[in-house]
Amino acid sequence: MNRLLSVAMLLTLAAAAPAASLRPVLVNAHGLSAPAAKPAPPLTLPFGTSRTRTLAALGFLGLGKASSNSDCDGGALSWVVYPRGLTVYFEGGRFAGWWANAGSNGVATAKGIRPGSSRAELAKAYKIKAFESSLGEEFEAGGLFGLFDGKQRVESLYSGRVCTAR
Repeated sequence: MNRLLSVAMLLTLAAAAPAASLRPVLVNAHGLSAPAAKPAPPLTLPFGTSRTRTLAALGFLGLGKASSNSDCDGGALSWVVYPRGLTVYFEGGRFAGWWANAGSNGVATAKGIRPGSSRAELAKAYKIKAFESSLGEEFEAGGLFGLFDGKQRVESLYSGRVCTAR
């Protein structure tokens, strides 16, 4: 009985404890970075980093789901989709691109732009070149690309080689 009460108390305390803050992922036109656990230097993953090193370094994002497609624009790509809404793409065993979806948790640019940011916030941080495509209203901003949703918000951000159905 005492053991049952102890387990119940531990479960109650664990449920009431504040959630640990998420380690942020900073995306940019050349790859991505993340602060490292102290005292290590920040994690930097430029495009061209080996798949093995990239996946090992992003282990803090949780278990990702791997997939591939041989019909992507420009040739075959493989990728890993992480639970936090970040997808990393690989070509020939090398990190080739990333995509951050709406609902991405803790994924943003160094200027704070993330999926869900308003068009006005994006325009304040970067010079925008918007254009229509088969995907909808796309934009280029500081070497980053993305899509706007119908409410003038950033729906997704991406850079490098990604696989889209155009």
